[in-house]
Formats: sequence, structure tokens, C-alpha cells
Amino acid sequence: MLPDGAARVDGTAEPLASWLRVWDWSPVLPAPLLDVFGPLLAALGRLRPAGPPDPRAAELPVPLKRTVALAEEELLELAAAAGPLEAAAVLAAAEDAGADGYAIVLHRLVGAGPAAWATDVPAVFAALGRAELGAFYLAAVAGAAHRPGALPAGPAPAARAALVLRRTLPAVAAPGQPVPAAVLFADQALFDLLTAVWRTGADFAEDLTSALDHLYALAEPLTRPRRPDARTRTGHRRARARRRTGRRRGTRCGRGLLGSDPAVRALGCLLEYATARARAGTGFPDDVLVLGAAALAVRAGDEAVVTAVGVCLPLLHRHAAEFTAAHPELYALAPRPGDAGRRVAALGQARPAAAHRPRPPAGSFTPYA
Repeated sequence: MLPDGAARVDGTAEPLASWLRVWDWSPVLPAPLLDVFGPLLAALGRLRPAGPPDPRAAELPVPLKRTVALAEEELLELAAAAGPLEAAAVLAAAEDAGADGYAIVLHRLVGAGPAAWATDVPAVFAALGRAELGAFYLAAVAGAAHRPGALPAGPAPAARAALVLRRTLPAVAAPGQPVPAAVLFADQALFDLLTAVWRTGADFAEDLTSALDHLYALAEPLTRPRRPDARTRTGHRRARARRRTGRRRGTRCGRGLLGSDPAVRALGCLLEYATARARAGTGFPDDVLVLGAAALAVRAGDEAVVTAVGVCLPLLHRHAAEFTAAHPELYALAPRPGDAGRRVAALGQARPAAAHRPRPPAGSFTPYA
């Protein structure tokens, strides 16, 4: 029995290759399993009297642990001995400095010593040189911002660097092209660092207008109906067919996590800004409230948008009662089967109780109050 087109026995081709694997593993396979291969093993034994090598004694393969030119361990040692600026210079000079794998490398470098890497963010950012490395670095700093003492100078310098970087990158990806890694990481860094600025009350006055303009520009498309393209219409037809046949499909890779859309994240960041203003006693900015209401009016069935605004309803009850009274659409989303509007509708049912909830004593801390 030879493979199609074979004139002689070739032990590397199927079906013989599978049979030879039985010989290779015969030292560890149970005897009852080997009984059916008796004639084959006897023939191979005559060809190779020494028998097959024991696979248990074979040297284990070494897994590939890095996908970039520079060794992470050496960079960790360099950063600990000479400081982050030296490590940043080595990263910038790497032959593959723009590789996506350096996102993990910088995440681990910053995680090993966040205070050292965030002491002088502008200097490290400049030393890295490339936009990709700068985005990876700032995203790593943002990821460590919650750790005590991780940002000795506060989140404002890193947020300022992220804003400058993001405004130098393309606003949208080229048609038919994936979003560059630098854009994804710069967006993540900017949203997280600005949120840290709002929550900590860090001084960001000089760049506040520029940051808000950028966030409004990103979030503005949420106020317009989404125009379905050919792929979306095809997806809708397939979804209707699945509903008719009772079949369901699992989450498809590549669609993105809930709320990962930059427009939704920008809206959430603006709502964080409004929340900080309200807690400081200056009230919700009207522009943010109008944007949120417009996004809900147009995207009432978008779970990410509804969630971004819905989590702020308790604060709206307390700090923007006039606005909520003037915009009943915040609570009038008709809950449909599978529609995210049920969340906001449920919150809307609690409006009277939340609106008349007594204020906490002055100086006390109440989360989300």
C-alpha cells in the first residue's frame, strides 16, 4: 500500500509516516495497543535491531519566548542599573523597534519599576523616538497609574504626552486597512490617563481645551445614525436567518470588546470629566450632557453607548436634575428583547428615589455620589 503516485516506499510520506510513528512511540505505548501492529514492528525491528530511542529520554524542545530582537531580561537589568533613559535609547536603536512585540516588553519594563519610568515622562518619551514605542510606553504607564506611588509627577505629564502623540497619528485607518497598533495604544493611553487626571484633580488647565476638543471630535459620530455598509447588511440578513432557524452564533473574534470603540471611550472619558466637575461643585457641563442625550437618542440599541451613559445616571439624578427632567428620553428607552435599553429603563424606574436621596454629610466620601 503506497501513497498515490509513489513508485517506492518513502517513510516520510503518508500513509507510512503514521505507521512509523507507532514504532517511534512503541517504548511507551501499552502492549494491547501494540498487538495489532505486531507484523509492522517485527519488520522494522529487523531493519533497526537497536530498536527505537526512548522518547522519554529525548531532549525537550525549548519554547520560543520572545518575538523581538532585544532580550527582555537584558533590558530589565539595564533599566535597573542605568535607568529607564538608557533602556529607552537601546529600544529606539533596535533593528525592529516598531514591532508590536515591544508592547509587552515595555509593559513589563514599566511594571517592574513604574515610579522610575514615570518620573520624567517627557524625557523617556523623547528617548524612545518612534510613535509605536511611545504609544506602548504611555499605555504601560496608564496601566500602572492605579498603583500607589507609580506616578511621582502625577498623571498630567503622561496625559499631555499621550495627547500630543495621538494628535500626530491618523484620525482613522485607511479604507480596508487595520487600525495601526500605535493608534490603538495611544487611544488607550489617552483615555486612561485623562480619566486619571479627572479623578485625581491634577492640574491640566493648559491642555484642557485641546483635550476636550479631541474627545468631542471622537465622540461626535455617535450622534449620527450608523450607515450600514454591505457587510453590515449581509450580517443582518444572516442574523435574521439564524433567528428563524433557532441557531445562535458565539462571539466572533475581531469584533472588539464592548466599549472598545474609540468614540464610545471618548464619550465615557467626557462623562468622567463631567463627573469630576460635578463632584467639585461646578455642575455637569451642558455640552457633555447634550452629547450624551444625542448619542442615546440615535444609538438607543447600542449596548456600549447605553452602558457608558447609564452608569452615570445616579450622578445625573443628583447633580443635573434639571437636565434629566428636560430630557425624559434618558429613561424612556423602550426595552426590547435583547436590547441594552433594559438597563437604562431599570435605572429610570429608580429615578424618584435617587433624585430625593439625602446628601451625605460634608467631608464624607461616597463612591459615585
